[in-house]
This record gives sequence, C-alpha cells and structure tokens, in this order.
Amino acid sequence: MKLFVYGSLRMGLYNYELYLKGKSQFLGYGYVIGELYSLKERSYPALLPGNSRILGEIYEVDEAAARAVDALEEYVPGSSENEYEKINTQILDEQGRQLDILPVYWYHVEKPGNRELLDEIIQEHDFTAYCKAKAN
Repeated sequence: MKLFVYGSLRMGLYNYELYLKGKSQFLGYGYVIGELYSLKERSYPALLPGNSRILGEIYEVDEAAARAVDALEEYVPGSSENEYEKINTQILDEQGRQLDILPVYWYHVEKPGNRELLDEIIQEHDFTAYCKAKAN
C-alpha cells in the first residue's frame, strides 16, 4: 500500500530509520493542503486543515510496516482516543495537479489535551527543513 508522510517518518529523520528504512520503497515527493504545526514537548509535527502546501514523501509499504506506522501514530480505526486520524487525502505534484489519493495522518485536535499541545505554525511547510533550521 502507498503512504504519504510529512513528519518524523521522512527520509533522514529518526522515525524513518526505525519504521521505513529497508521496509519501504520511496516513490517520490508530493504535497497536501493544510497547515503544519510544531507541538510543545514533542519532536514531531501536527497536520491540520489549512491553505498551505505541505511537502511530504510517498512510500510503498507492506502490511507489517503499515501496522507499525499506525501504532506509532497511535491510530486505531474507529477510536476516539487516536492522536492522529488516518484520512484518504488528495496528494498534489509541484504544479498542483493531483498525483493520487493516499492515507495521511491528520492530527486529532479534538482529542482532550491535543489542542493545548499546538505550538507554532511551521513556516517552512516542510518538517525536514524546519528540523535543520532548528539545529543551526
């Protein structure tokens, strides 16, 4: 199955090393329309509805890797306790044309306590670039 990732699962970041490296095939880059936020006391971002183009990566993953990513994202189908909701979302190319519709993990802001964790909008609209900027 294909999966779109925009945060700590991106190539070169820590969860990529744990969950996708050697267990997936990189298919290319894409964008979703939304807003990317940093989270207080967390080292991963939150994707919420918005109007920005958020850069991410598309991977082919097997069922075992997909289940592991669901667990990482604290996603259980139908649960109100999910930290993220997995929603089929339009993926765009550089020119804004639809590439695909793929599962994307959107931050479940209605879960008690989640809204309070929102920090700042990631102005780069790219979590990898944001991490590099913070490291310098």
